[in-house]
Amino acid sequence: MPVVRQAQFSDLEGIVCVHKSAFEGFFLTLLGPRFLSKFYSIFIEHSSSSLIICEDDDNKVVGFAAYTITPDVFFNFMKKKHGAVLGTLMLPAILMHPLQTLRKVIRALKYRGDQTESMSGYALLSSIGVHPSVKGKGIGSQLINFMNNDLRAREVTAVYLTTDVHDNAATLAFYKKLGFSEHSQFTQSGEREMYRLTNTLDN
Repeated sequence: MPVVRQAQFSDLEGIVCVHKSAFEGFFLTLLGPRFLSKFYSIFIEHSSSSLIICEDDDNKVVGFAAYTITPDVFFNFMKKKHGAVLGTLMLPAILMHPLQTLRKVIRALKYRGDQTESMSGYALLSSIGVHPSVKGKGIGSQLINFMNNDLRAREVTAVYLTTDVHDNAATLAFYKKLGFSEHSQFTQSGEREMYRLTNTLDN
């Protein structure tokens, strides 16, 4: 039976593998496995964030989730302490695909979680990925339930995430089934229409 637990640095290779399979063609994936490994390692490092994984019976990583209880603090820390390294790891992708990446890299430098003032104190589910081979087997639900219990233990009362408005019916249905609802809409990078979804955590 799949088991969810806190990730360790030794799990990063498996997490990157799941990310690449789950998010083929996405911006972060384009930045390469070394960037992804460093990016996710910071969720293990920082005290306000967590990286969790789901393992199958063979101890193989089949899903993961990354979240933080203080998005602005976490992303500020990421840029200040690790920005130079992350920037260096981005360079090959920028040189290979300058038009695709440069504007998004500039936006990433300003990113602090896309949180509104009314969502002060909300945790952010930054990323959740499930390997396509185990889609539909409840892995995503297990990860979110584990995260919710962890957030309750930290006395966090609500969590939010951002996801696409268009061509995203299955993902939206998945989140709504787990208690998320539409909070607001915004445009990312001047072109990508996004929802903020929120979930209030019961004690």
